[in-house]
Amino acid sequence: MIRRTKTPFPYTDIVAAPFIRWVGGKRKVIDIISALYPLKFNKYVELFVGGGAVFYNLNAFGKLKSINSRPKALLNDINKELIEAYWVIKHYPKEIIDLLKDKDRFSIYESTYYKIRAWNPTTPIERCARFIYLNRTGHRSMYRLDMNGDYNVPWGAPKYRKIFNYVENKIYPISIALQEVQLLNREFDACEEYIEMGDFIYMDPPSDAHSNKPVFNNYTIDGYNIIDQERVANYFIQLSNKGCFVMTSNHDTPLIRSLYADYFMYEFISRTMINYNGIARATFVGDLLITNY
Repeated sequence: MIRRTKTPFPYTDIVAAPFIRWVGGKRKVIDIISALYPLKFNKYVELFVGGGAVFYNLNAFGKLKSINSRPKALLNDINKELIEAYWVIKHYPKEIIDLLKDKDRFSIYESTYYKIRAWNPTTPIERCARFIYLNRTGHRSMYRLDMNGDYNVPWGAPKYRKIFNYVENKIYPISIALQEVQLLNREFDACEEYIEMGDFIYMDPPSDAHSNKPVFNNYTIDGYNIIDQERVANYFIQLSNKGCFVMTSNHDTPLIRSLYADYFMYEFISRTMINYNGIARATFVGDLLITNY
């Protein structure tokens, strides 16, 4: 039986920030995104939460408020391991910290990495520890599944040994930030029963591919395709008609421009790393922020 932490939270003066690295994360462009937040809204809803950079930014600036005992935010993702990790950090911060600080069990060596990758933990806390460990030590912090649904990212050869020193002062502030947050593990368009008029919705789906640049979008076994991009756009329209403030981000491609032709588009440039023939190269790509307000 798992017992919930009852000790007071330390590190309450530290601002919560993403506890994982996530391909396509928005930390580096958060200043651009935050300039386009609606001035006033009810609940915040993020349907592809990933690392949660936008959520943490809104929370840090006091823009998330619980109204009439309702959640101040709803965070959803189709990735079950990711949402379970959020849930564990929300409810059991001390337990996950204590486990990750076991240096004998979670050492930063290649042999340990593949041992942990092959491990099939049976409790939520152990699965959360495995998820965070693999994210921090795997190649470029990718999350990739093979056709059998198994995690298959190779070792990332981290260059520093104190990779988990951040754990304690990261986990507690995140746990505090998540206390009035609802967590869901659903398809992005299966959350409407929890969404109301006046809510602020942000959707950051796997990006459409530029014609001349590869893009990583295998976050699930099935990957992401044109039909999925059309589903996101249709749900954007549906939420707009419901009276929500809706924002989405994607690569600047002809498909994305055609799907959102009736809405406001803001161009920006983002820096990304592309692995080509085994060599990681930095490249700059054109992106879009799209809003209905």
